[in-house]
Amino acid sequence: MTNKELVILDTDIGSDVDDALALVFCLRNQKIRLLGVTTVYGPVVCRSMKALTLMEALSINNVPVISGYSRPLSRKHIWVTGYECLGLKNSLRLRIKNLSVVAFMRSKIMANPNKVTIISIAPLTNIAKLFIKYPEVIRKINKLVIMGGELNNDDISQTREHNFSSDIEAAKIVINSGVRIVQVPCEVTRQTAMTHDDMLLLNNNNSSLGKLLNKWTNQWLTFTKTFPKDSIYRNKVYLHDPLTVHFALRNTFNFIQKKNIRMCVSVNVNKFKKEFFQCLLIKI
Repeated sequence: MTNKELVILDTDIGSDVDDALALVFCLRNQKIRLLGVTTVYGPVVCRSMKALTLMEALSINNVPVISGYSRPLSRKHIWVTGYECLGLKNSLRLRIKNLSVVAFMRSKIMANPNKVTIISIAPLTNIAKLFIKYPEVIRKINKLVIMGGELNNDDISQTREHNFSSDIEAAKIVINSGVRIVQVPCEVTRQTAMTHDDMLLLNNNNSSLGKLLNKWTNQWLTFTKTFPKDSIYRNKVYLHDPLTVHFALRNTFNFIQKKNIRMCVSVNVNKFKKEFFQCLLIKI
């Protein structure tokens, strides 16, 4: 396939397992050419090492990983699970590119004007910093696909969704920048909870990648047991971030237009999961 989507994935991989699943979706998707992975929010070096751990399991060594900003613009307390830095090989630190995250993003965007899609599945600190320092890129990005926000709440300062609420100041800068945005709100992503059969597909994958994803999935499920008993997130894995990758590859979907934003309003869950698991479970 010649016309692949040029993608930069901006992620807080290492907490909820869905970031790792989204990264694999990008790495194994024949429709995507992944230009780089940038990490954000809290322990960014560990997050970069997590991304490199996945790439090592896939024998991929040609996708640069750059650690971005650890501290939100809003200076809000950083939420972590405690698993972010566990079980990582120290040697992976040496493979993190010693580059400015915003300079890296700018270089890829300006070298491929109106062709680069940024997929943001994390707090928007890196993206806001990019727009502040290099505002010229705003009109050169193909589109920014965001997992974040809420379908019926336009007041970012009042949002409870994690990615926006973790850095409200950054979210406001990005949403009001004028960049072309596809937004995948939490009401849509919460339709993608993994079922028992979905878990079996993952558990039956005995490759090095499968074992790694199973380990991280179980860590996440263990952590969710600390949530209140009535929490919709307790004992659940939602495919928030893989779904965001799915929408990044589509020009037609159900949406409502809000100025420069196409807000996704629904998803064909069966079609999405079929595509996702076919990609995830390719034999290696």
